[in-house]
Amino acid sequence: STLISSVEGVDLKLLCDEYAAMKARKEVMDYDDIIWDCVSALQSDSALLKELQRQYRVIHVDDAQDVCYGAHIILNLMKGSSELVYFADQDSSALPLEVDNVLLNFEKVYVDGKTFHLKEHYRCSKTIWEKACEFKKIANVEAQREEITDIKFKNFVDLSRLYAYAENKISDGVETAFLYRHFAMAAPLVEYFQSKDIPYQLNGSVIHFVQDKLV
Repeated sequence: STLISSVEGVDLKLLCDEYAAMKARKEVMDYDDIIWDCVSALQSDSALLKELQRQYRVIHVDDAQDVCYGAHIILNLMKGSSELVYFADQDSSALPLEVDNVLLNFEKVYVDGKTFHLKEHYRCSKTIWEKACEFKKIANVEAQREEITDIKFKNFVDLSRLYAYAENKISDGVETAFLYRHFAMAAPLVEYFQSKDIPYQLNGSVIHFVQDKLV
């Protein structure tokens, strides 16, 4: 709303009223509706809140700098006695952080919370990181070469290169973990390991894996 209201000639109230009327006509909800309905449900239904607090013992929030205010309220309600972990990078924020942003007032919102500052990262190569810094100032963070770490980010268009890389990594007999974002990314490796009689362990249910729509 801040960005829209700054545009000369825009009637923000009329725009919001028309938008609300359109949603009502089409019987649809947007992201904000879902978030604030969730906030209302958790605030009004103590049994539901307690059940969710019991179910989730650890809550891990990635890219917390982009979490909206309503979602922060949900997280604060859900926390209970659970461990709540925020991973945030102000330099990566999609929009400028407002003055009342929860992360900028972390110590006030979470009185017993602790803040840890990561000074190194291994996500990008040193060359990529230096080029990124030319476009946006990122202070007090040092890029480390992936080659000196045990964790490497690889992306292969050619599956034969993927297989060769995987086989080379396990040829020395050292136990190796391959991380993937979803099951479809692991399918080629699973097929390769099976064809070569290479022992492997799949995280999760094999039945769940083969029934996944992406696979």
